[in-house]
Amino acid sequence: MNRCKCSDLSAFTHGSGDPWYSALTADRFEEQNSGVALLICREEAVGRVRLVDVDKNWGNAELTCYVAPESQRQGVATEACRLVIDYGFDYLPINKITARIFDSNQSSRGLADKLGFAHEGTLQDHVFHEGQYLDLHCYGLLEEDWRSNE
Repeated sequence: MNRCKCSDLSAFTHGSGDPWYSALTADRFEEQNSGVALLICREEAVGRVRLVDVDKNWGNAELTCYVAPESQRQGVATEACRLVIDYGFDYLPINKITARIFDSNQSSRGLADKLGFAHEGTLQDHVFHEGQYLDLHCYGLLEEDWRSNE
């Protein structure tokens, strides 16, 4: 991964046009309100990994990840997720990281397994998306399990 320029953020904007994060680089984390984000870069931005909904009282956060289709299956998501998970357990007062993944997203489900997340259950017909109800798989990773697999 390489250092990204702020202009690379334009590839990862929310529907409103506002960047999901302001000035992040691939080698620098920045806590924002209730989360941590890492921009994944090669020659340009190719994805992002975030810890969101960091709940310091309950000691948990949720991991989200997106990698552009042309950059998938090259190990960048695995590497970036490991960095963000390490950061979360090292610097945030959390004991658990969760991930919620659509049933059809086999790549992300495989990534969760590869990272050591446990499948904790499936919420059936939980999300209405593009005209159909979708199952949502819930994964969890405890700090103790993460440390024992390092």
